[in-house]
Amino acid sequence: MEGFASPNAEVVVLKDGKEFKKGKADPAAKFKFDISTGLAEGNYTFGLLANDTEGRRSRTYSTTFWIKVATKTTLTAIIIPPTITVAKVDLKPGEILAASGQTVPRSTIEIRLEPARAGASAKDIVTKTTTVGADGRWSISVETKSLAKGIYNLKARVQVDKLGYSDYSQTISVGLGEETAKALCEGSDLNHDGKVNLIDFSILLFYWNSNNACADQNHDGKVNLTDFSILLYNWTG
Repeated sequence: MEGFASPNAEVVVLKDGKEFKKGKADPAAKFKFDISTGLAEGNYTFGLLANDTEGRRSRTYSTTFWIKVATKTTLTAIIIPPTITVAKVDLKPGEILAASGQTVPRSTIEIRLEPARAGASAKDIVTKTTTVGADGRWSISVETKSLAKGIYNLKARVQVDKLGYSDYSQTISVGLGEETAKALCEGSDLNHDGKVNLIDFSILLFYWNSNNACADQNHDGKVNLTDFSILLYNWTG
């Protein structure tokens, strides 16, 4: 497995949801793992995540494939999603939204800010891009003067030259003139332990059919199958 994370990030390989191998990306954000040792022929799901130098965790990149005896499979051009954080999750109308994180040096980072409410249109979505620094750090500021009050979802992805885009990062809930209830349990991490697993699933079931702000991941006023699908999408094991 070969690809990019962020400079000097700790890269973790998961096998079927459990930690399998760990290493570090180099100063150019590149990593490489040989994961063949001890694997029998069969179907496997692998995940890769990165902890950047500020201790922020990326969303997991996942892939599933069949491993056959006496063959070599090389998975290249992996781009682990960027890490992301915001200076504040609750903003006053007109206040600047400041987002930052780490990813591949000198790549292009794109953020996407969209209303969490149902029925939002394309014109309500804000996207901005910037070039990532040589050290892998990035930051983007968004003016909110023209934005309506409400809860917004913020996420980021990176474009690496000649390789394309990564998946999006975790989603951060941002309140503009409204409280976010501690970011409304962003990324389905309902117990705030940095993982999305059976504990979070149990919490979601406890609040099933309620309007609990934490478990209601799409903010439509009810905890239901849509929120369960979002939890599965964010699953880390």
